[in-house]
Amino acid sequence: MFTHFICFANSRKYGERCVAGIEVSLNGEKGLNFVRKDGKPKWIRPVTIREHGQIDERLVKNISLLDLVKVKIAGAMNETYQVENVLVDKYSFEKIRHLPLTEKHLDALCSDDATLFGNTLNHITKKESASIHHSLMLIKVQQLDVLITSTPLKTGIKANFIYNRAKYELPVTDVCFCDRLMANRDFYKSANAFYLTVSLGVLYEEKHFKLAAGVIAR
Repeated sequence: MFTHFICFANSRKYGERCVAGIEVSLNGEKGLNFVRKDGKPKWIRPVTIREHGQIDERLVKNISLLDLVKVKIAGAMNETYQVENVLVDKYSFEKIRHLPLTEKHLDALCSDDATLFGNTLNHITKKESASIHHSLMLIKVQQLDVLITSTPLKTGIKANFIYNRAKYELPVTDVCFCDRLMANRDFYKSANAFYLTVSLGVLYEEKHFKLAAGVIAR
């Protein structure tokens, strides 16, 4: 079975990629409708049978945020907190076209949750994940500050922002945003708003850390 989604996350994951987005149904040649579940946008995170579900980078290297993507679903995944995960044929990714979504479109897809996955920390615990029924959300913030740290082995990028009056500092894993930032560290500073796809990562030291897996600057 094939499905379509708009890419809202394209991040690094164990040396490869993790892509995710909001499912859409096609209406005619160019029309589309956002699929909703329980009144909220329906997210999808394509995964493979590899240990952490990562996608080979070479298979999705041409996919960017806000691209309409077609993929073949091979089966469901029995996940507790990452309920959006679906097993896919890793060779079936097809970029259809890029979509110039307006702020009005993006605003309609944003979460209205008071916090990020139930608290204002940078993680949730393994125990807390049992009561979480989603692991992806889109939020809008008016200001974003970026912190870059470098060591001989690794460069780390974190996003500082305020969401519903709470301060957050989350690692940025968005491939394109990080690459653009390293080429021009000021490129995002003229934006008036930012749309962040926040994702819960895999279990690490009994915690699921929150990641900025997609960053759209407007």
